[in-house]
Order: sequence, then C-alpha cells, then structure tokens
Amino acid sequence: MKTQEITRDQMIEILNAIKGCKPVTIEFASPPKMLTKSKVDKSPNPYRDDVLKVRRYNGMVNFEYENSVNNQREREGGEKDFKVGQASYGTHVGDNRIIVEHEDGIRKYVQFKLENVIEQHYEKISDGSLIDTQSLSDFFSDRPANKGQGVEKSIKIQRILATNIKAFVHNKVRYEIID
Repeated sequence: MKTQEITRDQMIEILNAIKGCKPVTIEFASPPKMLTKSKVDKSPNPYRDDVLKVRRYNGMVNFEYENSVNNQREREGGEKDFKVGQASYGTHVGDNRIIVEHEDGIRKYVQFKLENVIEQHYEKISDGSLIDTQSLSDFFSDRPANKGQGVEKSIKIQRILATNIKAFVHNKVRYEIID
C-alpha cells in the first residue's frame, strides 16, 4: 500500500473530492468523555484529563443516512418510513456529505458510517502507557440505546473532529496527517 504524508487542509480536499459512497479506514485519537467520579462508589476519577481513546475504524463516507436506516428497517422486516430531522451540529461543506463544518465556523468534522471497529484502546497522555479498559469502565456514563431509528441493529454515525485524525486509507493509499 502506498503511503503519502499530507496536511490537514489536503485531507479535507481529498475527502471532499470523493464521489459516491466509498469505504475508508480512519485512525484517530481523542480524550474520551468521562465522569468526574465513579458511577459505582463516587470516588474521584484518577484518569480524568490524562486519557486518550485511540481508534482505527472502517466505515463508509458520503453515505445517505436516511437510506441506510430505511434499508436496515427493510432488512429487519420494518417499514421504510424513516425521515431525517434537522441537523443541529453544523452544515455539510461542498457537494458531498463527508465534511461537516460546526456552526461556530471553525471546527470541521469528518462524518462516516461506522462498519467495523478494527482497533480501540486507551492510553495515558502523560506517558503513552496502555490503560486497561476495565479499569476505566466505572468512569464512563451508560449510553442510551438509539431508539429513534426503529431498528435493532442501529446505523452508527461518527463525526470525528478533523484535528483528531492521524491517518486514513482510501483507494489503497494510506494518508498520514502531518501538523
């Protein structure tokens, strides 16, 4: 596989040029949302502000969310009557549905449909050491099930802050982001 170093602005240009629904692999790292105290015993969170969640995901970019949900409804024997509501997070940039600009006009996100988690782990920001996921579990809030789609297997949408992306693979080229 060919590897190419690019800037973040070049990443936005490359992604915005994708035509049609296409597979990508995205590698990114961001601080996870954590509770300040344990949900079990209310002890202080010793990991707060010193954890990165590092992920490598496969997904589809430039997909139609409404079509994806309706296709899943049909696979599960339901009606294809899902309608997308008004987006509250920002607006799409360009002619496709990959780059989303936050309403603040500064932050940009890459939107894709999660298909597969290839790798996911937590590490300490201070020294890069791995943290066992089980030791963090008491400091994450419970996530509610997505009931709005009306499906058992929900369509998972990821909007990744562009500054958190470290690399991505598209059309057999690995693009590594340099800051």
